[in-house]
Amino acid sequence: MKNHELDSIHPQFWDKLAQVLPEEEIPNYRQSLLEEAVTAIRLHPLKGKHDFSPTNIHPLPWHPNGFVLKKRPEFSPDPFFHSAAYYVQDSSAQFLHHILNSLKDQLPANPLVGDICAAPGGKSTIILDFLQGSGLLVSNEIVPKRNAVLRDNLTKWGYLNLLNSRKETDLLKNCGAVFDLMVIDAPCSGEGMFRKSEAARKAWTPELVEKNAHRQLKILKDSLHALKPGGYVIYCNCTMNFQENEGVVIALSEKNNLQALKVDISESWNIHLSKKNGFTFYRFFFHRISGEGMTYCVFKKQGDSSESIDLHTTSSHKKPNKKQAEEFNHFIRKNMQETGHFYLNEKGELFYLPQMVTDMALHLITSIRATPLPLGEFRKDLFFPSHFLLMAGLQNQQIPVIHLDQKQTYLLLKKIPFKLDTSEKGWAVASYQGQAISWIKIHPKGGKFTNYYPNSLRLLNY
Repeated sequence: MKNHELDSIHPQFWDKLAQVLPEEEIPNYRQSLLEEAVTAIRLHPLKGKHDFSPTNIHPLPWHPNGFVLKKRPEFSPDPFFHSAAYYVQDSSAQFLHHILNSLKDQLPANPLVGDICAAPGGKSTIILDFLQGSGLLVSNEIVPKRNAVLRDNLTKWGYLNLLNSRKETDLLKNCGAVFDLMVIDAPCSGEGMFRKSEAARKAWTPELVEKNAHRQLKILKDSLHALKPGGYVIYCNCTMNFQENEGVVIALSEKNNLQALKVDISESWNIHLSKKNGFTFYRFFFHRISGEGMTYCVFKKQGDSSESIDLHTTSSHKKPNKKQAEEFNHFIRKNMQETGHFYLNEKGELFYLPQMVTDMALHLITSIRATPLPLGEFRKDLFFPSHFLLMAGLQNQQIPVIHLDQKQTYLLLKKIPFKLDTSEKGWAVASYQGQAISWIKIHPKGGKFTNYYPNSLRLLNY
C-alpha cells in the first residue's frame, strides 16, 4: 500500500480503531499498513516437507509446525504444496492451535468438533492435526464455490475423521446439542485483510461493520443450539473493531449462560489483550506481530452436560457386498476393516467411518446431510480410487510407485501428457521425493498413462 492510500480508508475506521488500540500505538499501526503482508506456512505433521531456504523461514512461537517466510515464494510450481506437505496460512490464524491445546484436558477422548464457517479450510486442517485421528470434525460451509475449495483442501490434508456439510447455521440444530467444541470464524468486515486487499480497504464502511455484527450474532445464536451444555466456543474473525468482537459476544451472553475463558500466552508474543464483561479478547495487530489481523475470544456454554441425545444411525448408505470388497481391497490398506466400517452411497461412492465415531457420523449424515470424503467410486463393477485415498496415505503398499523428477511432476500437475520409462502396467502412484502426487494408470505399451490428478486441482496459470 502507498502512503496516500491511507487517506482512502473510511475516516470512521480510525475512530473505531481508537476504541480498541491505545492512542500511542496508532501511528505504528498506520505505518505497518504500508508494509508488505506477511506470508506464513504450516507443515503437515505426518508428511511435512519444504524446500525453502533456511534464511527465508522462521518458526512461529504459538505453533510448532508454523513458520513465517521473509519473502513470499511462488507456491504454484512447488510439488510439496500440491502434495499438502504444507499449507499456506497466516500466522495469526495458526494461533488456533494454541487455543485448542489449552482446551485439550477439558475435552472428551473423542470430541465432536464443528468448524462452522470453514472455507477455505485452514482452521479445519489445524483442528484435524489437533485431533490426531481421534474424534470427529464437521467442516461446514454454506457457499457452494467456497465449499468446493474447502473440500479440495480437506482432500489434500487427508484425514478420515471428517465430515463435510453445507448447512445454514439455523439448521444445525437438527442434529441436537451434540458438539463438544465449535470454532466459529465468522464473516466480517475484513480489517485484518487491509494489507492484502485493496478491495477490503475500499469496501469498509460503518454500515458493513453493523451488517456483519448482526450476521455474526445470528451465526453464534444458531450454532449454540447444536453445542452441548458444557461445550466450548472459539469465536474469531479477521477484524479488529469493538462492534464485531466485544459487541457480539456481550450481546450473545445477555440471553445465554456463558462462561468466559482465558488462554495463557507469553508476553513475548506481543498479542494485544483486552477484557470486557469478563471476556478476554486476543488481537493480532500488524505492528505487533509478524502476521495479519485476527481477533479471538473463548467461552463455554454453561449447563448440565449429562443429558444424552438419541442418535439416528439409520441412513441410505449400505455396506459393500463381497465382490465389491474384493475389488476395492486391491487399492486400500489391508488393516482398515479392523478399525472402521465401509459404506456405499446411492452414487456408488465408497466411504469409511472410523469405528470410534461411526454412530455419531451416521447420525450427522442423516440429520444434517453431512458427507464423508469418498475413497473412490464404482463405475459398474470397477473401482476407481479417489485422490483423497492417496492423500490420506491409505493406498495398498503393493501398488507400484513411479518416482518422478521435478519437470515430470510439473507436467503431471498441469495434466500435460508425457511418457514414462517403466515396465510397470496398470494402476500406480506418481510420487515426487517421497510425496504421493497422483494416481496414474499405465498403458500396456509405449510408456503412456492416464493421469487421474483432479481437474479442480490442476495447475493452470503458471
